[in-house]
Amino acid sequence: MHLAELPLIQIMIFDSKNILGYHFNKGENYVNGEQALIFARERYAFQEGDRQRGKNQMEVIRGVVKKALSPEILTSYSSILSSLDGCFGTNITY
Repeated sequence: MHLAELPLIQIMIFDSKNILGYHFNKGENYVNGEQALIFARERYAFQEGDRQRGKNQMEVIRGVVKKALSPEILTSYSSILSSLDGCFGTNITY
């Protein structure tokens, strides 16, 4: 798994109905930020619509938490901080 990927567990196979048309498999999927956003926003591909979208949004949150708690984050924190350089202002040095 790449540092920029989130682990998501999808319980059913589906193709997103947006213009990009992503495919998600049953089981664990590793997605980048764009794919996670599409996964979390999709509702037209499901019979339950908004209800399934809410479940998918919770799955994205679980993926973010799982990623944040992974040992991979601890060992590469300096590169993470470097990638955030210029994204926000602070007077704290690191």
